[in-house]
Amino acid sequence: MIRPALFFGIRQLSSKSAERSYKRIRGAVAGIALAIIPMVVVIQVSGGLIRGISERYIEVGSFHLQARSFAAMDPGELTAAANRARTVSGVTGVHEIRYGLGLLQSASGRTGVSVQALPAAIVREDAGFRRYLEIVEGRFDLEEEDSLLISEPIARELGVVTGDAMRLLTARSTSSGKYVLRQSLMRVTGVFTTGYHDLDETAVLISSARGERLFTEDGSGILAMKVNDPFGHLETTKRELQDVLGSGWYVFTWYQLEEAMYSTFETTKNLLLLIMGVIVVVAGVNISGSLVMLVMEKEHDIAILRSAGVRGRDLSAGFLFLGLATGVVATVFGLLFGILAAVHINGLITGIEKILSWVRYSALLIVSARGQVEYKPLEILGSSFYLNEIPVDLNLRELLYTAALSISVALLASVVPARRAAKLHPVEILRRH
Repeated sequence: MIRPALFFGIRQLSSKSAERSYKRIRGAVAGIALAIIPMVVVIQVSGGLIRGISERYIEVGSFHLQARSFAAMDPGELTAAANRARTVSGVTGVHEIRYGLGLLQSASGRTGVSVQALPAAIVREDAGFRRYLEIVEGRFDLEEEDSLLISEPIARELGVVTGDAMRLLTARSTSSGKYVLRQSLMRVTGVFTTGYHDLDETAVLISSARGERLFTEDGSGILAMKVNDPFGHLETTKRELQDVLGSGWYVFTWYQLEEAMYSTFETTKNLLLLIMGVIVVVAGVNISGSLVMLVMEKEHDIAILRSAGVRGRDLSAGFLFLGLATGVVATVFGLLFGILAAVHINGLITGIEKILSWVRYSALLIVSARGQVEYKPLEILGSSFYLNEIPVDLNLRELLYTAALSISVALLASVVPARRAAKLHPVEILRRH
């Protein structure tokens, strides 16, 4: 006897005999679908942003793993340690790097910089580094000792181009504990960008030879390592590296080095998903209201079915099926349009920015007394806080979770009207009608 009830539930999705309830069901479908679209966009865009920023940090900044020794160490000892690290299974690359701070000066200004001394061959040997370090002017050239690569923001701030001479001021500690300032004349061989402002803001690259002369303090030299899967289980590789390098070395994974940043990103994403999930739940409540009204308008039909022998639980199943079908239809449309919006998010943001810029410009022209207003492009997602281009990372598992949430909400919302339909007494309804 459940087939007539199911047929009754299916028929309500296309029936217009109860026009008001039919419109309410369509409204509930639209409401859930519209709630799912921003949820899908948030999931995919935030996931892409987190992965895009993290990959830039671990490929160009902190690398996958770092090994540090805070004892005095000459270049030969650092090279020997690098050779031992290369024997560890899973390690695909080891680079000897030195870090330091300095003051970079040009003819038009000066700024504090974070200096990274790299081997000249890193751009050829390291595919991840080559992928995320884009040369926008000049070339990647650290062959000469006075070679200097500067980031795009620094080049704009100091007004320098490839071939210009610059002064790099660094400090070196002496045996007495005092610091001695040292000035180095450098030549700009290239301007680069990683696509993320925080990485570019103070970054400059120099040759390993110059780094060995400028940064001689204990712990300034590190081993930067790459592995096959930086998002996999790094603890095993970390333990093996620790055993090979010895007790004088400390090995850190990229997550340990960037834990604060990564945790902040994940927390922000989870909060956004919580808000979007609440919106989906609220939209699902409309299904309950629509089905309750449908039960009231279909009392006569329900009474006839009950009189024909249809059990109350079968009718209840019909309304549950109607709620489930409503959730499935809404979820399908929501996912399709959400994925479509996420895939084209960069173009959508650009278009919205242009529209808002012209609206603001037109409004300023109208209210301006002189009628002279400068057009300034409006940025929704400023490159100072986000990537220059948002990468899209379609995560099938998270899409399935979204679909499960939406369909579950729709099914739960139909429980109350389904139970109400099952409790109707056909004799009383027929007498009333």
